Amino acid sequence: MRLGIGLWLLVIGMMLPVAGMGADFRYSLSLDRHEAWVKAPIVLRFSVEQTDASKVMFFDFKPLGKGSLKAIRLDKKIDNAPHHRKVDFTYLLFGLKPGTATLMFDLLVRRTNEETIAQSTTGGRYNVKDVETQDTHEPIPPETIRLKPLPAPVELVGDFTLTGRVSAKETRAGEPIYLTVRLKGVGYPPPKRLIHLRLPGVDIFEDAPKVSLRYASNGARYDATYTYALKADHDFSIPSFVLKAFSPTSGELYRLKTKKIDIHVLPVKKTETPVRNEMIEKEKTATDGWETLKEVLFYGALFLIGYISGHLWIKISRIRNEK
Repeated sequence: MRLGIGLWLLVIGMMLPVAGMGADFRYSLSLDRHEAWVKAPIVLRFSVEQTDASKVMFFDFKPLGKGSLKAIRLDKKIDNAPHHRKVDFTYLLFGLKPGTATLMFDLLVRRTNEETIAQSTTGGRYNVKDVETQDTHEPIPPETIRLKPLPAPVELVGDFTLTGRVSAKETRAGEPIYLTVRLKGVGYPPPKRLIHLRLPGVDIFEDAPKVSLRYASNGARYDATYTYALKADHDFSIPSFVLKAFSPTSGELYRLKTKKIDIHVLPVKKTETPVRNEMIEKEKTATDGWETLKEVLFYGALFLIGYISGHLWIKISRIRNEK
């Protein structure tokens, strides 16, 4: 019974915030869990505040995972109360390797005073770029996190959905149809080029994936859209896309799968038939003959008019001479 109580006290102690203080500041640190699946989100919160009112102090903080943890800062809130500066940091952590990971911390404290700030030329009360400060990296005890291995190799860790649709299921040879695949969910951010499409005998034109990625306390909110233009001169099928996934929320493996899509390709639409071509040739021949006849008649009429005009001119000249 004593051992059981001791274990419970140890677990409760691990969940409580870790508090500490230096000569002129105090801090608190907490993790929402000390055990998690690989690539499952862990939330780290760190608060630090000034306790020595005679100084002007600035704080910066970050976790150090040494390759076994990935850290993303979610938020940083600053309270600029005079001589009582306070900063709250929130980080999202992902464990990358199974086993025990030691989480280290870097707390940078910068100290100065009003006189030094007044002598600077920065122009801003809290602009410390050109202000001379005394910087120290304050020690913070490390935290230990146990990372559980995934139950099987998967491509996704989190809760995701996968859908696929086409602009049409029937097209003509040489005319494209458009395929859109969308991967959406919350969890560990997937690689950008996770969806691949290969269809022998089909021309594939692929756009760069459109990816939206935002981090929150429950993980990365991911939304990716893959777009393809497909052209072929024969029927073809778009196979199912299948992705293996694991949900840390439920602790279960699952599969994402789109439906197979069959595409019917019609032959090229013929705009003119052989009979129509023959009629056009006949019409063209008749038109050419009529144009030739009009040209002969035109020049014949000119010759006749010239001939008659010449005789009339000679006759009129004789009459004038006789008179």
